Amino acid sequence: MKINQYKNEYTKLLSKYGLLGLNTDGFYLIEYDYGETLMETGSQMKYIMIIIKGETRVSTTSANGRNLILSYYVQEGILGDLEFMTNEDYVFNTVTAQSPTLVLAIPYQEYRLSLMNNLVFIRKLAQDLAFKTMDNSNNYTERSLLSAEARLCRYIIATSRNNIFMEIMNDVAMSTGMSYRHLHRILAKLCKEEVLEKRVNGYYILDEKKLKSLAEL
Repeated sequence: MKINQYKNEYTKLLSKYGLLGLNTDGFYLIEYDYGETLMETGSQMKYIMIIIKGETRVSTTSANGRNLILSYYVQEGILGDLEFMTNEDYVFNTVTAQSPTLVLAIPYQEYRLSLMNNLVFIRKLAQDLAFKTMDNSNNYTERSLLSAEARLCRYIIATSRNNIFMEIMNDVAMSTGMSYRHLHRILAKLCKEEVLEKRVNGYYILDEKKLKSLAEL
C-alpha cells in the first residue's frame, strides 16, 4: 500500500461527485497491490473511497469464518457507501484488490457532515446504491434459477486470472450455494470433459468456449 497526499488531480472525478467545492487538503490517493485489503469487516471506518482504477472484490465473513463473495470486479463507484448512509462507524464488508488499484480516499469522520449536506454527492451515492441493489437482485435470481454447474462455471470465469482458477474451495462452495463435496464432483467432471485441467497452482482453463457455454453466457 502506498499513500500520497491528493494534489488537485482527477478533477473530472471530483466534479462527478460534487466534491470540487470542498477543501481537499485532507484527501489522499492510495495505491493497493493485488491481494491487499482496502477495508476489513469490523474495522473502524477510516475513509470513504472512490475507485479511480483497478478491480476489487467485496466479501463478508460468516460465523464459521468462511468468506461469502458478494461482488467481484467492482471497477468504479464508492466504497463505504452503506456505512456512510447508515451512519455506521465500522466496516460492514471486506474489500480486497484483485488488481493494482488506485482510490481517492476521503477521511470519514472529518468529511462526513459536509458530504451528508452535499446534494450532488448524495444523489450520486444513491444512484450507485441503486445499481448495486440491481446487481444483488440479479445475483439472487442467478443462484435461484441456474444449475450448480452453471453457477460454478460463471464463478470460475469471473475469478480466474491468466486462465488459472485458484480460489479457496470452502469459500467457492459457500459463494455458489453448494456443498464442498458437490463442488469437487463438478470440478472432477469438468476435468474429465477437458474443460479444466487440475494443476499444482489451481485449475487451468483448457476450453474457454465450452466453459462459457456451460455457464449459459
